[in-house]
Amino acid sequence: MFSSCVDPGYAAYNGHSSGASRHGVYSTLPSSFVGNAYHYNGRYYSGGNYQTGRYDHGGKRYSNRYYHNGQYIYGGSYKTYDSSRRHDHRDGDRSGTRNRR
Repeated sequence: MFSSCVDPGYAAYNGHSSGASRHGVYSTLPSSFVGNAYHYNGRYYSGGNYQTGRYDHGGKRYSNRYYHNGQYIYGGSYKTYDSSRRHDHRDGDRSGTRNRR
């Protein structure tokens, strides 16, 4: 279902050499990254499932969440990256939470 993900502290990916979207967790997206990623707490998550709706978690309400490697992550932001854009992300999304299912 999901590829195993790398340690969140490392800027790495699962070994695909193309610029296509990769499954993993990145502290910095590779410059060749093309696809969708969820940014939360200074890390980028790719290869999971982005969901929108109304979600109550930890006493807060969220309008989105991301299912990645067996966990829901709440409070981040989802973005599409193409080869012509820089991967700087300055969203203040540190208030979200991660929740193991």
